Amino acid sequence: MSGDARALAWFGLWLGVLGVLLAVVLHSLRLSTDLRYFLPRPESPAQTLVMEGIGEGPAARLLLLALEGGDAADLAQASHALAGRLRREPEFLLVANGSSDIPAWLIEYRYLLTPSFDHRPLDAAYLRSALGERLQDLASPAAPALESLIPSDPTLEIATIASAWAQRKSPRTIDGAWFDSAGRQALLLVETKAAGFDPDGQQEALAALDSAFKKGNGDGRLRMIVSGLVFLVGGAVFLIRHVIEQAELKSREKLLEIELRLAELAEGLKAKGV
Repeated sequence: MSGDARALAWFGLWLGVLGVLLAVVLHSLRLSTDLRYFLPRPESPAQTLVMEGIGEGPAARLLLLALEGGDAADLAQASHALAGRLRREPEFLLVANGSSDIPAWLIEYRYLLTPSFDHRPLDAAYLRSALGERLQDLASPAAPALESLIPSDPTLEIATIASAWAQRKSPRTIDGAWFDSAGRQALLLVETKAAGFDPDGQQEALAALDSAFKKGNGDGRLRMIVSGLVFLVGGAVFLIRHVIEQAELKSREKLLEIELRLAELAEGLKAKGV
């Protein structure tokens, strides 16, 4: 074997090994779009809790929706209709638009959340007193609103929690729906089931939101504005995926180039009788 042929053979062997390694990397490499990997690694339980809150906490799941393009009555009706459709979608944990509907989780955990029994027990005497008050309430004009609550919540802890959590300045309300101060946009607050840094789950939630809005906007007159961390994460994830796809495409092009080069070397060695 001549020196040129030997050099070509070694060069071909090197390209072959490089091509195999590149193929292994492309096959086994797993890339993540979780933006928390860009943050410093937590070194204490408190930092770990903060990291979990960033990705899993309610603030990372919230979306603020604004409906516009109609008069106040139409927007309020569209807000209630959209809220009703979203509450039936499994992608959302909470949908609030100013209506008086009580969330199921609040009813379930009312006795854990209420401050009423922080300093006194829920004993027979207290319960007897509360039932006496409810008997008087049933004879008052508020009876229709309280009648359904009394069997499961005789001490009205729902009202206690609502009073404790009430904001000093609530959004403007028109026909039972939240509005901006000018009354031109109906506002809704939505919490997604997917974590804030779960791009696939968030995309499914956004798709469900878009579908629910379009079902009630057949004439296309209304517009929906969506804001929240989800959109920031979505934009960053889109950029990351774009970079990953471009890198993978270039890697495959290099692999194909190596294969073509190997084929040329093989033809050259065959022509030289090696």
